[in-house]
Amino acid sequence: MSFFNRNIGCCGCNHGCNIHTNTIIPVVATSETFVPGPRGPQGPAGPIGPTGPIGPTGATGPTGPSITGATGATGPTGATGATGITGPTGATGPQGVQGLQGVPGTQGPTGPTGPTGATGASITGATGPTGATGATGPTGATGPTGATGATGPTGATGLSITGPTGATGPTGPTGATGPTGEIGPTGASITGPTGATGPTGATGTAAVSDYGSFYTTAEQSVDNSSFPLTNTIEAAGITVDNATGIVTLPDIGIYRIDYGVYVASSATAGDSMSLFLNGAEVTGTARGLENNTMINASAIIETTTANSTLNIQINSTSAITFLDDDGINGYLVIVKIA
Repeated sequence: MSFFNRNIGCCGCNHGCNIHTNTIIPVVATSETFVPGPRGPQGPAGPIGPTGPIGPTGATGPTGPSITGATGATGPTGATGATGITGPTGATGPQGVQGLQGVPGTQGPTGPTGPTGATGASITGATGPTGATGATGPTGATGPTGATGATGPTGATGLSITGPTGATGPTGPTGATGPTGEIGPTGASITGPTGATGPTGATGTAAVSDYGSFYTTAEQSVDNSSFPLTNTIEAAGITVDNATGIVTLPDIGIYRIDYGVYVASSATAGDSMSLFLNGAEVTGTARGLENNTMINASAIIETTTANSTLNIQINSTSAITFLDDDGINGYLVIVKIA
């Protein structure tokens, strides 16, 4: 008879009983047909067997999800380490640009007054030289006349001594002619003898026969031509053309001439006025013209022909403006004196 050991595992009840049974079953060699009998009742559980060997390591499971935990609190500050050795001094850097000027600070309080210094030594300098005498001041105004003094006593009467008669003084001037007396009665008509002819008297002054006074007041412009005379004060024997200012002297003779003009503007160097007799300048009568000035002149001329012409001529290179000065801007006065 032989034996074999059959390890009976779980009973197959699907209850996780984890029961294992070791049963030794005798095997009988026979030629007889073995008919199994009915299953007997389940025996009691055997003792737990020894732990089996460790199975092979299972395959690595899939990587789990990566979940970062919250940051932990900061740990305490570590102790300060020892000071390192001083490194070598670096090279001097370039000078920086100058900074802006700072705002001026407020003025500090006034310091206390210092002590009074010691009094200096009193040293009188030498007297300087006497200055020059100043100029005499102006004479003061004359003071008021003093009151008249009282009349002195009358002196004693002097001796009456008649001196010699003095020489006859010169004849005094003839007194003014008295008024004409009343006409007396007509006397007897008695013709006396004819007296001798008296000496010839001195030649008297001839009466003035020709004269004229002419002028103008209106503003006018004259350009190298005769000066117009638009008004007449008095005239006898002498006539004037007012538009041209040319006068006619009817008689031969000697005349005194007074003339003048008032220049307002435009006169230049070289411009002048002069007297023209019969269309020609009378030598010595030219006078230079000056702006804003009355130019006056006089002359004595002689005419040698009757009805000679005379005028004030303006000698200029361009027009000159004449305005009134105290009512006139030009005049011509003529008197025949011989």
